[in-house]
Amino acid sequence: MHGTYYTRLIREGKGQIEKNRTMTKRTCELKDNACVFYKGAHYTNANITDATAVQMLKAFPALKNQFEKLPAKPEAKKEQPKAEKTAAPKKQEAKKTEPKK
Repeated sequence: MHGTYYTRLIREGKGQIEKNRTMTKRTCELKDNACVFYKGAHYTNANITDATAVQMLKAFPALKNQFEKLPAKPEAKKEQPKAEKTAAPKKQEAKKTEPKK
């Protein structure tokens, strides 16, 4: 029982550390003491990410007044020309022969 608890604690703790590293690179900032409820979760400056902020603003543009600093727009990726897909050659249907009587 104890081994499972500590294993889970280590595993989830590492995930939280990685999440915090990515969160330090955010460009958005909510107003002081602002708390926004979105998709069943509360977001503050402590846990909001740029990706979440962009989704939030796309769904509810009126939330712009809750931000001191809006998130940077994601850079449009240049699309490389895609190779045309060719259809696979059709399989020839096996000739059905009737069993001899």
